[in-house]
Amino acid sequence: MQVIRRPAAEPGSRRMRRVESRVVVHRRVLLIDNVDSFTFNVADLLHRVLGEAPTVWRNTHAATAADLQGFAAIVVGPGPGRPQVPGDMGLSDLALRQRQVPVLGVCLGHQGMAHLAGDAVVQMEVPRHGIVSPVQHDGTGIFAGVPSPFEVVRYHSLDVRLDDRSPLAPAAWALDDGCLMALADPAQRRWGVQFHPESVLSQHGDLIVANFLRLAGVECATEPTPGPVAVGDAPRPHPVAGGRAREVTLEVCRAAGPVDPWLLHEQLTADSEVSCWLDASDGRGVSVVALADGPLAVTVTHRVGTGSQVTSADPEVGSAARPLLLDTIDALLGRFRLVDGDLPFDVRPGLVGYLGYELKAETSGVAAHASALPDAWLVLSDRMVVLDHATGEVHAMALVDAEVAEEQRAWLRHVEALVAQLRGRTDTPADTPDPAAASPDVRGLARHSEAAYLALVAACRRQIAAGESYEICLTNEVSWPHPVDPAALHRTLRRLSPVPCGTFLRLPGLAVVGASPERFVSVSAAGVVEARPIKGTRPRDPDPARDAALVDDLSAQVKDRAENLMIVDLLRHDLHRVCRSGSVHVPSLFQVESYATVHQLVSTVRGELAEGMVATDVLRSCFPGGSMTGAPKVRTMEILDALEGAPRGVYSGAVGWLGLNGAMDTSIVIRTATVVEGHATFGVGGAVTALSDPQEEYAETLTKARAMATALAVSQLSPPGRDRPR
Repeated sequence: MQVIRRPAAEPGSRRMRRVESRVVVHRRVLLIDNVDSFTFNVADLLHRVLGEAPTVWRNTHAATAADLQGFAAIVVGPGPGRPQVPGDMGLSDLALRQRQVPVLGVCLGHQGMAHLAGDAVVQMEVPRHGIVSPVQHDGTGIFAGVPSPFEVVRYHSLDVRLDDRSPLAPAAWALDDGCLMALADPAQRRWGVQFHPESVLSQHGDLIVANFLRLAGVECATEPTPGPVAVGDAPRPHPVAGGRAREVTLEVCRAAGPVDPWLLHEQLTADSEVSCWLDASDGRGVSVVALADGPLAVTVTHRVGTGSQVTSADPEVGSAARPLLLDTIDALLGRFRLVDGDLPFDVRPGLVGYLGYELKAETSGVAAHASALPDAWLVLSDRMVVLDHATGEVHAMALVDAEVAEEQRAWLRHVEALVAQLRGRTDTPADTPDPAAASPDVRGLARHSEAAYLALVAACRRQIAAGESYEICLTNEVSWPHPVDPAALHRTLRRLSPVPCGTFLRLPGLAVVGASPERFVSVSAAGVVEARPIKGTRPRDPDPARDAALVDDLSAQVKDRAENLMIVDLLRHDLHRVCRSGSVHVPSLFQVESYATVHQLVSTVRGELAEGMVATDVLRSCFPGGSMTGAPKVRTMEILDALEGAPRGVYSGAVGWLGLNGAMDTSIVIRTATVVEGHATFGVGGAVTALSDPQEEYAETLTKARAMATALAVSQLSPPGRDRPR
């Protein structure tokens, strides 16, 4: 492949003039957020190199050229869209036009720099999103001391084509396709990079940023200051509701196992209209059963635009209701002060339930569609039972104070007796069905037919090619035609598809039954935050050799790794908004995990909460999960609202718990059915990228639907309609 380079400029020409760095009296650096899902990765990179947090302004921030002169350097960040569209650029356009403050443009900033210089910015034949490319450079300016070639991550559908009369000089090129990867105008102290130096797989991003700051005359520190990664328009710690808190003591009854989880749940909840079972059906970690019939229990239902409805035996608790759900959660958790006990896990009494996808309107999205179901349902459970699968022990937990001590201790004794009664007994269900051999055909039951779904995939690819998105997580909904028993459905599903994040929520008029393998985000009591995004799927094969070949294919495919990398970088951005600078890292990348019906490509992202941040701030930053939206999240959700044309409801949201000790654990709502009066629906989908094959995308949805469809067929009420689930 031929790499085209422009001739070197002659000595004394404008492009070769050397500019001495001017020493500035302050180190304030402005980062302009073009509403991207990687901006705060750039902010953290700047923080670590500069030694202090940059100021982050959205491109809608009202500012003048004089305001910009208050900074020592400006970084115009990445974003969706085109530099020719004023609304996509906003403040970035002003930053690139002014000449007083040095500028580094990243991706969209790089393209905007070229556009303002009169150069062409054109659509690429093959977009590059989540692709790692080798880059060769000229060794000058921001590339001083950087090895050549080196590897970078690219997220772009547009390419810069320099005019012969351009004042900009090419500085770096991709060796795999020849695309221009960097621009330089040293006389004006302006540089641009098409790649993303902040990506987890880009090399030498810190040195490139340090070189830019040096050329801008900004001194860098050797140690970053602690705290959040940015100031200005960046999120700040959310105040937790004040007022007098009710002091409660955690009392625990430990009982030796083993007990069968199904039998334990059925006996615990036999007399309960409402119960929540977070079921680690794969036998790892812990399973949690939360009840809503204790004396301190509170129930919360929430609808976007209407607000929260809070129900409790204590009439004062109703004052905790807020227009926004996460504010209601803060207010409810703030009503209690926990005197904790010593347990081998972080699970504590607190709020348990689901957050539906349409809650995006209260975090980072808009209210495009209204769900027929509540957008959230939670119970503040004062009674919980935790089954520790590692030891077999059962831990019954209750919140106790002087008013409720007798009632709560009686319940603890009841659980202890129940465990003794069940110890050693085993649930004896029918044989587990084989989804590969007996899966019903769901193609005629989906909201979008095969032809319609293929057309939507094509529409997604057009949006990606135009630069509007990098990855679009398109979904479909299947409506089951026969009434089902939710309890039988979960019983079958947990045998058919054992997972770490199973769900059985039994609510008034609604059941949520799921077998999700994907953790959304968790927070430990010590403030460690973890997300485990899944992107990349292959079906299991009964033949060991073919099954192993599927694992190898999933591990090696560029498309699957690119999908996964995009969500890893997105989650790093989300966590950087609430975590201490320098703490967010990726201990595991592109690991294949095998489940009963599928192989999945899984990564792990971790960080440490910044001072003042709490679990609900993590949800404010991360919800909805990027693995269910794509990237950039805000623009991509708008695209999905238009293409899908309907609400997702519980699907694509989150299920989990938030404890009174500050800990939290949630899973992504996938492989999950909602059952209303016996009628079941469930969602399926996949990530569409520039490399997607429409037929393969549709086939992936059928693979993901297989286990649920089989479980639904087994769980049908017979004859249809005669009985109803309890």
